[in-house]
Amino acid sequence: MDGASTIASLIIALMSGSIPDFEPLNWLYNLLFSTSLPDYLIYGFTAIGLFSLFYSLTVVLIITPISCTLNGSLSTWFNKLSTEDLIFIPLVYTVYLAYLYHYDLLTPTAASVGILAVMLPFIYRLTVYTIDKHLRTDSCYRNLYLFFISFILLIPISALYLIIVHTVITYVTP
Repeated sequence: MDGASTIASLIIALMSGSIPDFEPLNWLYNLLFSTSLPDYLIYGFTAIGLFSLFYSLTVVLIITPISCTLNGSLSTWFNKLSTEDLIFIPLVYTVYLAYLYHYDLLTPTAASVGILAVMLPFIYRLTVYTIDKHLRTDSCYRNLYLFFISFILLIPISALYLIIVHTVITYVTP
């Protein structure tokens, strides 16, 4: 696991608030709607970010060495959209629900909005993979370029996503 998948996981962890007191999604939501994200989403996004880090480290520390031993046949799975990403979504949703349950924040509204919440890492991964595919540089700084371009592009994507989440929270859920 190198390049796009690692960068996507890092961006998921950064944007979702897995670093204490650094919650870009909450800040962006507050900027857009003059209110904070509901507690269940703050906790849910934190769980998603932490799980993404754990999942990525598992791939880096366990699966990648096995792949290398097998002549790299598995390593290409982690640099483009693949079945690994489709498995990631139900795992993230399970972690989201378990984390909210642990903090007594699990409600039908939190569970239904959680379906949208777990799509954000998928959107981030898809965006990073797309940029990686179209980035035309062989520079030693390729991953740095990929990170900054992806991060900057994901800010308006996150804003659009938060508008959708706000609409669901406000008008769809009871």
